[in-house]
Amino acid sequence: MPGRARRSGATGRGAAAFRGLVYQIIAIALIGLVVWFSHTTRRKTCVVRGIQSGFGLPEHAAGFDIGEPLFNYDALDRNWRAFLVGIGNTLAGRDHRIVMTTVLGALLGIGRFSRNALVRDSATAMSSCSNIPVLLQLLNVVPGVHRAAAGSVRSGEGFECST
Repeated sequence: MPGRARRSGATGRGAAAFRGLVYQIIAIALIGLVVWFSHTTRRKTCVVRGIQSGFGLPEHAAGFDIGEPLFNYDALDRNWRAFLVGIGNTLAGRDHRIVMTTVLGALLGIGRFSRNALVRDSATAMSSCSNIPVLLQLLNVVPGVHRAAAGSVRSGEGFECST
């Protein structure tokens, strides 16, 4: 526009770019500060509690037992061996779980086409749970289980263990 004079100062595109750069520098500095604070706090806590960390960790004694090891394992074994035993336990348990979930999924899929309303509705309700994250399911189920267990213990209907 010929009648308007061009303003000079902090309102142009250069100022917005500069402001954006300053915000990025501030954000990076804050992130660096949080990382530094978290690291120093973790390091102090590990020293106080005697927790080992670092690149030498796999060579130290594990100091804990594994409940049902697939391979021979002792608490005095090294951490790398405990890690391998844990991987072995995980891999050993996966095959039957894959078969079981395949069979269950097939049965639920077939059950959704059943003429029986109870089977059809049950299969539909069960298969709808597969779209809900496991953590959300646990947050809804565990309190109910705790309430039911607490009620049975108060009423004397708990499990009896014979030695």
